[in-house]
Amino acid sequence: WLPHKFLKAAQSIIPELKMNHIKRSKKVGIRPQLYDRIKRELVQDFVMLHAESSTHIINAISPAFTAGFELADHILDNSKFNQ
Repeated sequence: WLPHKFLKAAQSIIPELKMNHIKRSKKVGIRPQLYDRIKRELVQDFVMLHAESSTHIINAISPAFTAGFELADHILDNSKFNQ
């Protein structure tokens, strides 16, 4: 556990981050989550990005959520290819 190295890497994304913002956890793994640099906050919902021939879902942080039929229906209903 090298918190100073973790802090330095994290500060490249969130410069205001301080050592007292970080705590050691017994949980293992990293859960990536979208950070809005303008609002300076974590994005709490998924985001749909439409490209020319594809739709991308980012920040879908729950495996159970991403496997749900309701999300699939929402993506299909809101896809530009479906309109």
